[in-house]
Amino acid sequence: MPDVTPRSNWKPLVLPALALTAGGFLLGHGLADDSGLLASPLGSADMDNDGLVDVQESILNTDLLSADSDLDGFSDLEEFARGSDPQTFADVPQVGGNMVAMTGRAQAGVFRAVTALYVPGGDLTGSTVTFGALVGGTMLHLDPMLFFVGASLTVHPGSNPGDAVYLLETPIPESLILSLGSTGLFATYTPPGGAVVANASALNMQGINGVVSQVVSNVATGGGIYRPLVDEPDIPVTWAPAQVCVQNLSTVGVVGAVLQQQVDSSYCDPISADSYCPPDCANLTGTIQEIVDPLALIGG
Repeated sequence: MPDVTPRSNWKPLVLPALALTAGGFLLGHGLADDSGLLASPLGSADMDNDGLVDVQESILNTDLLSADSDLDGFSDLEEFARGSDPQTFADVPQVGGNMVAMTGRAQAGVFRAVTALYVPGGDLTGSTVTFGALVGGTMLHLDPMLFFVGASLTVHPGSNPGDAVYLLETPIPESLILSLGSTGLFATYTPPGGAVVANASALNMQGINGVVSQVVSNVATGGGIYRPLVDEPDIPVTWAPAQVCVQNLSTVGVVGAVLQQQVDSSYCDPISADSYCPPDCANLTGTIQEIVDPLALIGG
């Protein structure tokens, strides 16, 4: 299992991010049985009322006006949580246990980490959900030290009667994410009575030209892309529209669940009409990026 032991020098860097701790503590203590602990929604517009606010749907490229973008019977939120494509009718969630997924968005100086957990039967009693961060190449397990009053936790119905999707939104100063340069947030789920992690997700990020961007890498193909985690109005005018920053990567090291990848080439490619490419894309060639591999967290 990767090293997730807290280090003595991590507090000045990630203390503002302890909202993640609130999520880990609440969910790990059977929140499903105490509706009084549920936070109210953030108040952001959600025109289709599927749990994903409009700005987040714009980033995920789902339909703002339809709770089920591909009309396959599963809401966009449930498909996101369960790992299927909410834009593809033929891609539906597979039968299985709980699933956890992470995304996020930056707005007005605040980054909101979004964690969705699909729960068959809707009951989390006895489950363990933990959160952590990759800071300076070190995996940090965030202990439940305090509650973050700005966090929001809501529960949404699943496609099957009784199933639920828990949605946690955690505010973190955007400046913190950008100051770290390259970082990652991760979440794990262990079922009641379980001894090993059953599901995990990671949101790997990089600050590029002052914009928090998601690092999406494919170890199997040796490639990756950067996608901005901001809505279109907040994209700098210097970013090229209808393009995406594509990279050819090679893995140069593995430390626990942390992959060290060298960017062999990086360029803007007009293969994505729903994304933008930063002006510094080509300058990323030759750099080393570190990402959390969620598959390495499972079974640990």
